[in-house]
Amino acid sequence: MIALYARGGGGSLASRLIEALPRVARRDPLRGNESHCDGVGYIALWRTTKGWEIDYHRYDAGSGACEENLEHLETTAAIISERLQASEEALLILHTRKAPQGSPRGPHNTHPFNAKTIAGGKPLEIYLAHNGGLDISLLARQASLTVNPEKWVDSNLYTLYLANRISMGERLHDILDSSRGFVETALDTALLLIHGDKASLYFYSYINLSLEDKKKEYYSYYILKAPSLRAAIPSSMVKRALPFPASLERLTDLQLLGNTLISS
Repeated sequence: MIALYARGGGGSLASRLIEALPRVARRDPLRGNESHCDGVGYIALWRTTKGWEIDYHRYDAGSGACEENLEHLETTAAIISERLQASEEALLILHTRKAPQGSPRGPHNTHPFNAKTIAGGKPLEIYLAHNGGLDISLLARQASLTVNPEKWVDSNLYTLYLANRISMGERLHDILDSSRGFVETALDTALLLIHGDKASLYFYSYINLSLEDKKKEYYSYYILKAPSLRAAIPSSMVKRALPFPASLERLTDLQLLGNTLISS
């Protein structure tokens, strides 16, 4: 998963990050060279000379279609790369899924997930992509929902939970911090919030402290800072496929990658 905000010349560097992601997804060095091939999805806001447009896409060819999903990721990354280079400003989350055994599959179970609500009297759209595992039974109880855990992706349920708490006026940072009790492995979360005419892109990282060091390394994310670019990138990319030298800082909390007005 990559989340990034780019403007001006940052689009060219951002495109190189996106082009590198399929190499990591095909052979993840921190997962014994396993593939992340259980679905591809992205949410993007692009600003060109014609104004802003939103692009939301999710794809999964289904169980046993690993190579087809990887090829779709490569095609998607190439398209996104071109759009980034042509855009004056962009906010983007791109996720390639490694599904737990038995987890629901298909496009509607692929990240990023979407929820709509009202916050502060204005419409709010939430797009969420997540790496890690959450206790879905505990999460459902906290959300006062009766669900069959086998039919839900934890990240999907968490998106709804987050939207509900935001609509009640709670601060995003407080909600995320209080969610640590749900975390089995990690809560590495990219969030795009469209609130009225304002779009904000965040990344939150929390890793269960009880995990062994190798798993902590795998779930670690880094913030990359370059001229006109801020991106959250996975440790697997840092290890194998970082396409250019950059200033990196370990992510341990909530970070705002970028925000902008999207009125026409």
